[in-house]
Amino acid sequence: MAGRCSLPDRLAALPAIARWASRAPRVGGRSQLGAADVRALRGVARRTWRYFETFVTPADQMLPPDNFQEDPVPALAHRTSPTNLGLYLLSTVAARDFGWLGMLDTVQRLEATLETMSRLERFRGHFYNWYDTQDLRPLDPKYVSSVDSGISRVI
Repeated sequence: MAGRCSLPDRLAALPAIARWASRAPRVGGRSQLGAADVRALRGVARRTWRYFETFVTPADQMLPPDNFQEDPVPALAHRTSPTNLGLYLLSTVAARDFGWLGMLDTVQRLEATLETMSRLERFRGHFYNWYDTQDLRPLDPKYVSSVDSGISRVI
């Protein structure tokens, strides 16, 4: 029986296998961004934060509205989704990292949004795909997005 290991040999190998399996993946050469690319990306980040800074307010229960329409008349969409919530939370932390928002403001914004999120109706712990930002009701038709919730099967 060439090639077969006994149970004690297999058990003795487990620490080495666990160490090998838990190693960080090797990263190839990292490319450096040029100064123009850095400026462009910072500009996108700043404009993204400006949207949230402007439109995430107590009027919408500190939830990020889905969009702002400029034409034909200015109008704010008073609805949000799990995608909008996640992007806002990450943008708030990034705004702090970039120095656009102080620590106290960051904490207050995050706490207010998380508190509101805790009051949103859910289905088996998952957020519905759309909520009204003014009265917090899930919008019809109520459904859970497998993409937004990371679900791999129909619930």
